[in-house]
Amino acid sequence: MADRLPPMVAADERTVCRFMDWCERRGLHGLRDFMPIHVVAYVEHLPLSRASVRQHLSAISHCFDCLVSGGVPQTNPATSVQRPRHVVRVGKTPVLNDEEARTLLESIPTEKVGGLRDRALIGAMLYTFGRVGVVIAMDVEDYLQLQHGAKCWVSPRCSNLFRHVGWSRFPGS
Repeated sequence: MADRLPPMVAADERTVCRFMDWCERRGLHGLRDFMPIHVVAYVEHLPLSRASVRQHLSAISHCFDCLVSGGVPQTNPATSVQRPRHVVRVGKTPVLNDEEARTLLESIPTEKVGGLRDRALIGAMLYTFGRVGVVIAMDVEDYLQLQHGAKCWVSPRCSNLFRHVGWSRFPGS
């Protein structure tokens, strides 16, 4: 399992404490007393979005996974609780239009190598929707492969990337 960021660990701790407080107010004191019905009842009383409910269930399940591995309860009561469906169809992050992307890329000075590097990285991120780590790990051949029909979500403007980076012709063509 990947290392978890401190803010996520703190959020999970708050969630588990909130769940344990809720259970204690209802007379559940022993870890062996917990059943899936208790987790369901807790989740149903939460006035939260589906994504937040999923996060709460994940934190509770992770806590009980650790306890089960230590032999305290025999089973994880949160494992059998069905998570609410949460599908994001439209992202919240605004996408730059062609003119805004062009203005951004042309505003980066290219007299020095650092400017060329920055323009190439930002351009690749704009035109492929890739994150920094993905863009850095890719080779030029990967971009050409994406441009010619790989099953990947890529902007149809990918060929503009090479023009903005300053290549007069596409590598490999």
